[in-house]
Formats: sequence, structure tokens, C-alpha cells
Amino acid sequence: MTRGGRKSFKKAWAALVVLLLLSVPLNASIIIPGSSGAYKHLLDPVTVMDPVRRSMGGAGIALENTADALYLNPAGLASRDFKLTVPYVTVTLYNPYELYDSGVIDTLIDDGYEKALDELVDFVDSYGLYSKLAQLDAGFSLYTGGFGFGLAVQDTIHLYSPGNLVGTQVVNELNVLITLGYGHRLYLSRYVSLDVGASVSLSYLAYNESVSAADIASNYEDIGDYLLNGVPFFAGCALPVKVGATLNLPLGLSIGSTLENINGTYYMKEHENIESLWDNLISDPEFKFSTDMNLSVGIAWQFNNRFLKPTIACDINDVVGLFNDGLTKRNILGHLRAGAELELFTFVSVRAGIYDSYWTLGAGLDFKLFRVDLAYFNEEYGSTYGEKGLSGLTVRVKVGLE
Repeated sequence: MTRGGRKSFKKAWAALVVLLLLSVPLNASIIIPGSSGAYKHLLDPVTVMDPVRRSMGGAGIALENTADALYLNPAGLASRDFKLTVPYVTVTLYNPYELYDSGVIDTLIDDGYEKALDELVDFVDSYGLYSKLAQLDAGFSLYTGGFGFGLAVQDTIHLYSPGNLVGTQVVNELNVLITLGYGHRLYLSRYVSLDVGASVSLSYLAYNESVSAADIASNYEDIGDYLLNGVPFFAGCALPVKVGATLNLPLGLSIGSTLENINGTYYMKEHENIESLWDNLISDPEFKFSTDMNLSVGIAWQFNNRFLKPTIACDINDVVGLFNDGLTKRNILGHLRAGAELELFTFVSVRAGIYDSYWTLGAGLDFKLFRVDLAYFNEEYGSTYGEKGLSGLTVRVKVGLE
């Protein structure tokens, strides 16, 4: 790559980072998540899903002693093992094959970021009604003595294309979760134990009013000044609670359940810019909205061996919603999360699963203090199951002790 090409690449990457951080909200007015098409998916409960779980179809509620127990099922904290992750960084790119096939990356390398941004706008205009462009997850966690503490930051770029007369609209969603949890183990017999746990999160949500992708590209040169001097957005907090239980049985079997998003009401306020946010931290909210509780159940099997460690997990997500939707084959597959993992020689893992009736695949390398995991997956992103499958490629780098 030439020096000019490297410079163009850095500028284009900076543009993507800015999008991930906040996007460019313009002409804000109060918009409640779910109230209109562009904001439909802001009502989805925040999910901190690592590549391991993604590649196993999103399953794992009943898995004992997982590294992501604080967010997956707080009952997993009952193992009382010490775990420290400082930090982890996860990047997810949606529709990766289509992006590569579009030629945007080649244009970026050969012709610079300005032309590449124009082609990227044309590309996202072809996505369809709902989609996502990218997601960034970062944070750290500490588990010890049954307690767990974690900080998770998740930023997602949502895309909405209402029709040919209006270009693709961008809504950037930022979630910050500060989570504290505790798990305790009850021994029911020599071979059977019951893990119970709970967690509470200070959940901060911020999102902008939708703005066209073309406006973002055209304002790129001045985006720094704009972010500092006048960025209206919406922000607020909730204190969602999650409770969970896992029944540990002989032969590596376990049965788990979680009830999450208890007290999932967000109290929101409109802000003109970052300075306005700090000046109005303790002011009364202007509006509020609630997200639904979610009851899920799962079953898992793990076999520990020095050279070979197979794992199988199966969950039913949102049990109440399943019965409300009807026990049809389509709906059952839509609520099913199932997957398997095969760990070889303690440092190589391969995974596969099914999520929303779509296949998922993944792999991982574990070097004790350093771990890399990746997942290729599809998820449902339409209004009904089977309407729109959205593909994604996730890569996570994690440093820590597990």
C-alpha cells in the first residue's frame, strides 16, 4: 500500500470510529425507541454476547462456570473461581461478504477515502429496510468469591432504509453497563447442587436522531468540531436486574433458567451536546420507556478430559413470548438457541450452532493469558421470524486469567 493509500485508509478508519462513538445526529426532537421504524430495534434488551456464545447459536444459560456468567447467567458466579479479564475488545462487522464483494475496500486502497465513502453510502442504501453496519464491544470483568463486577461498553450502528426516495438513515446506539452480581451454591446431595445468582446493572443508553448516511459522508471533514460544539442526542439510565438458577446433575448435565430485564424502565432526557449532558445529570427526565422481561430456560452437557472437552447447550429464549406467538415450527425455531463446542488440547476450540433458525460457526485459540475468538453468524433482523437474515463476523481479543 502506498503512503497516500495508508493515509486514506487511516482517515476512513477514523470516520468509522467516529460513527461508532456517536454518529452525527441533526435536528433532534424527542423520539421514544420503538415509536417509529428507524428506532424499532432500540427496544431490544442489551445483550453482551461474546463470540463463543454467538458461534454456539447464542446458547449457554445452563453452562456452569462460564467466563461471561455475569451477563449470561449470574448463577455461574457460584463456582467462586477467580477470573480477571482486562480488557476484552470485540468488533462485529455485518454483511462482511457483501461489503467485500461491493469493491468498497478496493476503492479505499486504490482511490482514497472520499470516493470510498461515496461507494459505502451506495452500498448501505442497498441493504433493505432494517440492518446494522457494525458493533463495538469493550470492557473488563472480575470474579472472586462468588462476586462478579464488570464494565461493558457496546456501540451499534443501526441502518434503516424507508424507501427509494429517502436515503439510508443511521441511528447510533451506545450502551454502557456497570454490573455487580453474586452467586451461591447449595449442595442438595453428594452429586447434585443448585446454583443461584442475581445481578444488577446501571445501564446507560444514548442514541441520536436518525440522519442520512449521505449527510455523514458529506460532513466528515467537520465532524470533530460538530461533535464538540453541538451534538443533540437522547440519554438516560435504567437499573435492570437479572436472576438465574442452575441445577448441576451427575455426568456433566445441567439445567438453567434466567429471568432478565426486571425493572427495565429507562428515564431519558434530550441533550443538545456533551456540555449539556454534564449540566443536566440530575435534572428530571423528559420521557421514559420500558423493555420487556425475558424468561429463558436451557439444558447443557459438558465432559471434562485432559485432551478433549465437548460441550452441548440448548436454550429456549423468551418462553412467554414463544407461547404468545404460538407453538408453530417457525416460532419454535425462532426462539431456539442451540450449539456445540469441541475443545482440543485445552487451547483450540471449534464451534457450531443454530440461532433464530440460522447456522452459526466459530473457533478460538486460548493461550492462557491471551485469547482470540471469532464467530460467523446470522440473526433475524426483520419484523417477523424468517423475514430478514443478517450475517455478521465477530472477532474478540481478550487478555486475562480464567
